[in-house]
Amino acid sequence: MSTRRDFIKQFSLLAGLGALASTGLGLNAPRVRAALANSWYMPDENELQERIFLAFAASTTVWEDWATPVNNCIALLAKTIAKYQPVTVLCRANQLALAKSKCGTTNIKFLTMPLDDIWVRDYGGCFVVDGQGG
Repeated sequence: MSTRRDFIKQFSLLAGLGALASTGLGLNAPRVRAALANSWYMPDENELQERIFLAFAASTTVWEDWATPVNNCIALLAKTIAKYQPVTVLCRANQLALAKSKCGTTNIKFLTMPLDDIWVRDYGGCFVVDGQGG
C-alpha cells in the first residue's frame, strides 16, 4: 500500500507538471513577473475559494465501527457544500459507486486513489495564487 509520503510525492509531481503545462512550461510572462516580484501567496483559510476537496475514505483501521457514520457525515458535507461551490471527493476505487450514491453527483467530481484516511489537509494539495487570477 502506498504511504502518505508516496502520495504527496506523486501528487506534487502531477501538480507541478500541470502547473507548468498550464503556463506554457512556466514561460507565461505575467506569471513569471508576479513570481519574481514575490507576489505569490497562499490564501488564508477565510478567503474565497473555487473548490472544496473532501475524502470519502474513513478507514475501519482508524475509525473502527464509526467508519460508515463518518463517511455518511462526509457525504452530507459534500452535498451541502455542492449547493454553493464545486466539490471534489477523493475516494478509493472500490468505493466510487458508494461515494457517488451517498454524496450525489450534482456539482461534485470524484477522483479515485489509494487513501488511508479522511484528513485531506494532511496529504492534499497546497495552492498559491498571484492575486491576478493565477
